[in-house]
Amino acid sequence: MTPQASPRVVVGVDPSEHAAVAVDWAADEAAVRGWPLEIVHARGAGASRLVEFGSRHAWEELDRAAKHLAADTERRALDRQGRLEVRTALVDDAPLPGLIELVTPDDLLVVGSRGHGRLSSLMIGSVSQGLAAHAPCPVVVVPDRGAGLPTAPVVLGAAPAEPSAVVEFAFAEAGRRGVPLLAVRAWSLVEAYPGLATASVEDRTTRDRTEVADLATLLAAAREKHPEVTVQAQVNEDAPESPFIRDSENAGLVVLGAQRTRGRLAPPLGRVIQRVLHEALCPVALVPHD
Repeated sequence: MTPQASPRVVVGVDPSEHAAVAVDWAADEAAVRGWPLEIVHARGAGASRLVEFGSRHAWEELDRAAKHLAADTERRALDRQGRLEVRTALVDDAPLPGLIELVTPDDLLVVGSRGHGRLSSLMIGSVSQGLAAHAPCPVVVVPDRGAGLPTAPVVLGAAPAEPSAVVEFAFAEAGRRGVPLLAVRAWSLVEAYPGLATASVEDRTTRDRTEVADLATLLAAAREKHPEVTVQAQVNEDAPESPFIRDSENAGLVVLGAQRTRGRLAPPLGRVIQRVLHEALCPVALVPHD
C-alpha cells in the first residue's frame, strides 16, 4: 500500500461512459471535501511486460491509449471543478487488486457501476462489490444516471448495532452537503423467525417500538456531534433492502455498512448490498467495518 500524507478522493476509470459519470461525482466530492482527486487507470496485469514477450508495438499502443485516457479524464475533472488539485496514475494490474493496493484507509474510492467491455452487463457491480468487500476505505458506487439531487437527503442504512464509523460517515456527508439525514431501518418478524408465518398486531407493535428506541440510541452520539444535521428516523416492516432502493430515487447518497472480508476465498457481500448496488438510483457509499 502506498504511503499517503493526506486523504484523497481516488476514482477508477476506463474508457466507458460509466466511468466518466463516476469522475464527475468524484470531482464534485473532492471539491466539497477540499481533497485532491487522483484518477487511476488499471492497464491490466502484466501490461508493462509485453515488451519482454516481444510485443513492443502492443505495449506502445496500450500505453498511448492509457495516457490519452488519463489526460482526457483529467481535463474533464478540471472543466467541472477548475480549482481542483488533480493527479493521474497508471497501474499495471487488474482494476480490483490495483485499486485496493493503491488506496489507504483515509481515502475515498469512487467507481462506476459497470466496467468496460462486452460482458460488463453480465458483471454489474463485480468490481465495485469486490472493492467494497476488500478495500480499506469507503467505496462510492455511482450509477449510470450519475449523482443524486444536490439538495436531497443522505440516506443511512441503520441496521442494529451498526458500527459508529458507518453512522459518522453518513452524518459527516450530510453536514458537508447541508442536507438532512434520513436514517432508515427495516425489520421483519418473518425473516427473524423463518418458521413464523404470521405475527399478531401486538407482536408487530412491540417489535416496532423496540426498533424505534434502538435506532434513537444508535444515532444519539452522532446527533450530538453534528447538531447542524437535521435527522429523520424511519422504521419500516419490510425486506431489508427495499427502503434503500425505494428512497434512493429521491436521495443524494445512500450509505451502508460493508463488512470487511479478507483473503481470496472470503465470502462476497451480502444480498442486501448486492441488490442495492444493482437497483439504487443514486450513488451508494459502502463503508467498511470489521
